[in-house]
Amino acid sequence: MQLYIYVYIFGAIGMGAAYGTAKSGVGVASMGVMRPELVMKSIVPVVMAGVLGIYGLIIAVIISTGINPKAKSYYLFDGYAHLSSGLACGLAGLSAGMAIGIVGDAGVRANAQQPKLFVGMILILGLKEGILLHGCVVYFYGLRIFSMFSLVRNGSSVKEVLLLLQNYSIWVVIAWQDGFG
Repeated sequence: MQLYIYVYIFGAIGMGAAYGTAKSGVGVASMGVMRPELVMKSIVPVVMAGVLGIYGLIIAVIISTGINPKAKSYYLFDGYAHLSSGLACGLAGLSAGMAIGIVGDAGVRANAQQPKLFVGMILILGLKEGILLHGCVVYFYGLRIFSMFSLVRNGSSVKEVLLLLQNYSIWVVIAWQDGFG
């Protein structure tokens, strides 16, 4: 049985991108009535929300290229690995799209009243885009862990897999500390 779940992952991120685009677009339209000269400057949240859909497309392509039943068997375990890793990215995209939509709507309306708020709005929008980036990191980390556990099914010992997992986890902790420490 093959699970083609990349459609759902792309759909979840697409819903976030659509909501973010619509909500930000409403803010831009209402702001354009008050200050039409700021419309092009305030289109940034709409573009940032639309970019979220590209992340979903990339993840969907990565998952779909990993599914080739003629090259190797596609087990139920592989389907659940793709589903759980992809849901982490998809739900992160949904939440990022909602956050960008809400911040973009409020931000462009506030920008119409006080133009000094533009830089702050862009910074907040960039941080909201980081939600999806964290979801993509969880996606790749999850696929790596699931591929290690699939080694057990292919004949490797549990001890070898746990050693690989321990080394990989130590690497992730070091990378995290270097980035945030």
